[in-house]
Amino acid sequence: MKGLKMYPLWPAITRAGLPLAEKLKKGQYPSLKLSLIADLADQQSRIGIFSGLTELKPLIDRTLATIDKATQQELYQKWNDVQLNTDNQFYQRWMNSLIIGLLIVSVIAVMVLVVNRRLKIEIARREAAENKLVFIANHDNVTGLANRTLLEQELASAKKLHQKANTKFAILFIDLDGFKVVNDEYGHDVGDQLLKLVADLLKSSIRNTDFVARFGGDEFVILLNNLDTIDHGKRLADTVLKKLSQVTAIDDKPVQISASIGIAMYPDDGTTSEELLKCADLLMYQAKRVGGHRHRNN
Repeated sequence: MKGLKMYPLWPAITRAGLPLAEKLKKGQYPSLKLSLIADLADQQSRIGIFSGLTELKPLIDRTLATIDKATQQELYQKWNDVQLNTDNQFYQRWMNSLIIGLLIVSVIAVMVLVVNRRLKIEIARREAAENKLVFIANHDNVTGLANRTLLEQELASAKKLHQKANTKFAILFIDLDGFKVVNDEYGHDVGDQLLKLVADLLKSSIRNTDFVARFGGDEFVILLNNLDTIDHGKRLADTVLKKLSQVTAIDDKPVQISASIGIAMYPDDGTTSEELLKCADLLMYQAKRVGGHRHRNN
């Protein structure tokens, strides 16, 4: 019978009734085991025997009739160890194992997600730090414009592109007139504010395809891409001079500012970055020597 433990009946039968014990010993039942079912509702016990052993029923009945309550209690204590193993218990254990497994997998998945998120955050921080370092290395810390290093890279790229396309570009070398007076009279703080203002003025004057950099000190360079003639460079220089003449005060302090501008054209005035910068610088000094507030070109 599934789910019932089988117990040897021999010790209890021997104590309860000699005739039944003798009968079992002399009979053909050396390995006989009986199933005892305890009815917890009425504290009664029943013994089941196979249909082929019905001849034992009268002997068992007589023997059981001689068992007193004390002996019954002893039998309960020794034999009442029935365990019912049902399918529900099996499925319950299976479900418990499944739930525990899912919990373990969920914990591992959460840990992986947390680690992955932290890794992404760390990567983003490092990329931001690297980008910041690259920006600092290639830009002026006062105006935020590209510095001389980045300007040289842009000029080298412009040469390759325009040489391949057989087109022209120009550079404007700009040196501020009157900046030293402002810097000496009002100090470096006002001088830096003036440099920032000039940087914004230059950025607002060029196209999206053009490029502006602070060359150093109060010198700036503008790269004008894809030109047919030098006329566009001249018009831009006039625009810059006009906007600078409109700057009359910095931080409520009166100033008067202008610029001397040299314009060099690729490939007419040079085929390398060095040649173009040298030519534009020389033209700028020519404009400054005759009073400034003007531009020069070959």
